[in-house]
Formats: sequence, C-alpha cells, structure tokens
Amino acid sequence: MSEEKIELIIQKDNIGEFIGSKGYNLKKYIIGNTKQEIIKQNKDEDLSKIFCSIECTNENNIFATIKAQNDIYLDILKKNVLKHQEIFMKKKNVNYNSKFVFKTSMDHYMIPKFIGSRGNNIKTMIRNITEKDTDSSNVKISIIEDRKIHMRNLHFEKINTNDQPGEKVLIIVTMKSNNRKQSLENLREIIIEAIEKTNKKNHTNTFVPPDEPIQNSPFLNPNDFMEHDNVTFTPEINENDTQNNEGW
Repeated sequence: MSEEKIELIIQKDNIGEFIGSKGYNLKKYIIGNTKQEIIKQNKDEDLSKIFCSIECTNENNIFATIKAQNDIYLDILKKNVLKHQEIFMKKKNVNYNSKFVFKTSMDHYMIPKFIGSRGNNIKTMIRNITEKDTDSSNVKISIIEDRKIHMRNLHFEKINTNDQPGEKVLIIVTMKSNNRKQSLENLREIIIEAIEKTNKKNHTNTFVPPDEPIQNSPFLNPNDFMEHDNVTFTPEINENDTQNNEGW
C-alpha cells in the first residue's frame, strides 16, 4: 500500500467547496477520474483501496492524504488531486498572487509570543505591511514549526541569527501584490523586526543580516519580481516539486 500527504494551497474557508456536498467533488473529480484511468489499463483491478481525504492542521494548512495499491496508481491519484486544485483555484479567482516563506531559528515555545495575545502581533505586522506597501492587500501571516514544504509558486529564504538553536520555524506570508519585488523588500524588514523582538524576549538570539544570496524557488521566474501593472498569477501544477528545506 502506497501513501502520501500533499500540501494544498487552498484556504481553510474553501475546504467545503473543494470537497463538495457529501464529498461529491472528491468522489467524482479525484477518486472517480483516478479509477477510470486505472480501468483503462487494467479492467480487473480492485479499486476499493483508492483513498483521498482532506484535513486542516492547527496552523490552518491544508493537506490531502492519498492512498493506493502501488506507486503507479498513487501517482495517478496525486495528478488528479492537483488537477482538481488547479481548476478549483482558477474558478475561485484566488485572492493572493504572492507567497513568501522565511525560515529562521526560534524555540518552538516562543511561537505564541511571535503571534501575540489574540493574534495582536500578527495583526500589527499586517497593518504595518499594508501601510508601508501600498501595492499589497489581503495579507495573511502564519508561523509553524519547520517541516518539509512544497517549493512551488513561492519565494523562500533563510533569516539567520547569531545563536542558532536546533529548533527552526517557517513564517509564511501570502498577499496580493502588484509589485512582488518591492513587497518582498518591505515585508522582509517587518518580519526581521518581529523575529528580533520575539527572540529578545527569549534572551538568546540576535538577528544577523543574511550572508548569502536570497533563495528563490525554481518554479518562479525572477522576472516576475519586476514591477508590472495588473500582475496576475496562475499556480503551476507539478507533482514532483516537493523539497526538503531541512539541514541548513
């Protein structure tokens, strides 16, 4: 039995519509299409083990858990999950076109300090971003413990600290921006300030400016970060783009 967990880019509020009433969309567009494709290859195949479920973590990240008899069938199932997501997002006219992920050292018990009581620190960061960056809107910020993520349709970079403990976190920012390059510069400054403030409360870390070039996902064209009017962004679907960001 083969199994995989796929991180999706849909929002928490979209899960019900993505799944459909009584799971109709999953059954028809993901499970159903997968079974039809397998039957074309092997009419006698037992398809009862084809499985897909959607879950939301405490950090509001959405995952699809898929299972199949073997890796070949699992790849077909994964392809249909991503295809359904691509069509769904186009129909929803996704409310952000830019995603930035910052990896830094932070003790995990300090995450609530970063968020603030009732999310006040996050709200302050969002307000500061929108005030400083007039080209951005629909800003959302989340922070999670470090883990594998899909390096698809995003900008990724590492923010260093003097004393780097073993624990790492990912700070994820999504927004709608008409000038990604300028938005990134404004955003980076505010994120660094928030990391410094949090780590000072821990009395362990001090921010050190990055000593290496910014790392961009290979799935983003650097020209996309140039200033454009009416920038639009269509997520690209590639089922072989999972990258482990650990080990730095």
